[in-house]
Amino acid sequence: MPDAFDLLGIEPRFTIDSADVERRHRELLTQLHPDRHNAPECLPVPVPDLKLEPEARESLLTQLGDINNAYRLISDPIHR
Repeated sequence: MPDAFDLLGIEPRFTIDSADVERRHRELLTQLHPDRHNAPECLPVPVPDLKLEPEARESLLTQLGDINNAYRLISDPIHR
């Protein structure tokens, strides 16, 4: 896993602002969420340009997993 601080874009230091960590985590999840990159199946006209290829979707899900793991690690003062 890449460095947790780099993933969340937070400066590594002893005391961490938990609100800042949570804000960055939510911003990244919003930007990378798979639903933002797929056209809803319920649309009357499909929009194929918004569909992700399976490899790109897998890469995106891996990034999301890394970001979630980084958030858990930084949010827990014992594991940080």
